[in-house]
Amino acid sequence: MKALADIQKVPPLFVSLLLTTLSTLTAPAFASTQAIFAADGSKATVLLMSMMSGDTDAAKLYAAVNVPEEIISGKRTKRLEFNNSNNVRAFSVVCVMSAFIDGNGTCTVIIHAAANSSIDKETLTARLSVDQPAELATIAPLFVIAAGSESIYATADGRFTVRAEYAAPVNAAPLMRALEINYR
Repeated sequence: MKALADIQKVPPLFVSLLLTTLSTLTAPAFASTQAIFAADGSKATVLLMSMMSGDTDAAKLYAAVNVPEEIISGKRTKRLEFNNSNNVRAFSVVCVMSAFIDGNGTCTVIIHAAANSSIDKETLTARLSVDQPAELATIAPLFVIAAGSESIYATADGRFTVRAEYAAPVNAAPLMRALEINYR
């Protein structure tokens, strides 16, 4: 009976917080892809998080971005910026991953309004399509792309994707025809 008396002395708020914390630690959690659309239609910002076991969206994008890693304030960081042929920013990514907890971190992806992008805040869709050879030569090396693979990256919920399209092979090597970045 002494144990029951001790439990009754614990404040209810503490018990509620403890149970909530335990349930989040034991329940599988998967990051949802979220986006914020600028009121003026100038950009769509896609947020990806990997904070618990099973949340791999940010960690997978971090691995798919083929730029040198930097250590900033003790965190592993990758930054990618792509300007189109008119030298207008069309796309950027910043991923920050924990140096201490493997796989934990966030990525922020911004699709900017440009000649080769469409942003629709009414339907909550954003798309960047790169199909000019000079632009493809610039953006393709910024991603880790398996030879001939169409899917470069996709979130677990399928709302954010990076895909390549290929033309018929030239001299037995597929030629990238387009790279598309979509949020839907």
